[in-house]
Amino acid sequence: MAAIIMRRDDFPQRLQLLASCGLHSCLERLAPKSAVAIGSIAAVEFCLDQLPALVGQHAAAPMVAAGAGEPAAAAAGGPLAAADPAAQQWQWQMMGNIATAAAMQGQVAVLRLLRGRGFVFHARDVFATLNYRFFLEKRSASLPSVRYLILEDPADLAQGGGGDAGDWSTLFKRVAAKGADLPLLRHLHEQLGAAIHLVTVARGGGEEALSWAVAALEAAGQAP
Repeated sequence: MAAIIMRRDDFPQRLQLLASCGLHSCLERLAPKSAVAIGSIAAVEFCLDQLPALVGQHAAAPMVAAGAGEPAAAAAGGPLAAADPAAQQWQWQMMGNIATAAAMQGQVAVLRLLRGRGFVFHARDVFATLNYRFFLEKRSASLPSVRYLILEDPADLAQGGGGDAGDWSTLFKRVAAKGADLPLLRHLHEQLGAAIHLVTVARGGGEEALSWAVAALEAAGQAP
């Protein structure tokens, strides 16, 4: 249901109505996932900027009615105050959840949006795709996001949360099986220490990738 709503131009008003009906907890859980799934930048921005206030307001409404205090957000649909530490923590947590979902589903536009808002990706965000079901399917939806995260701004991956050569080798094998291009394979091997898995490259890669893999192994004294 949430994905259908998020595709509509009037989705903010519809989410406001659902929240007023007591479904704010469901919206908090489902709206960000749906926004990422459909790849809607407008919907993702709404989840980051407006959804916390919307959920907080309606979650606090019963307490206000009982005389327990004021709502967490004053304006319906307005962003939570930037100076509120709890609001900032909530927003960063939501941004992290959206980042993971976007990486898993290959939503590169969403990843770019998050990076533009100051979110720093680490190696753990890449590895989050490894056990996801999309990597087990032929379409391999996460491959574009892996390529983006590793090649677009690889310096981010060196700032913490990194993996060892074994992790990168596992990633190399997975993306090679899904037909990763040569720049991605070379970066994994030459910059991140991933081992070349020749059989996987032969099965999933093109002639250029296979030729490179053979030459690299020969140069390292590991001729097949």
